[in-house]
Amino acid sequence: VVSTLWRVNDATTADLMGDFYRRLAAKKPGETKLAALLAAKRTLRARHPDPYYWAPFVYIGDPR
Repeated sequence: VVSTLWRVNDATTADLMGDFYRRLAAKKPGETKLAALLAAKRTLRARHPDPYYWAPFVYIGDPR
């Protein structure tokens, strides 16, 4: 489950989730779902450094 800790911006959330799901679809054996989310967050953070946009997203569950 990917959840948020506070209200989020719709446009940047769509960007993050699109990137996250593209990474999930392309993941290789041994790569984790958590790593896909963290990479997507880093990409979003590079474009939007304010933590409001990227920090509220948390991964809950088995990271594999």
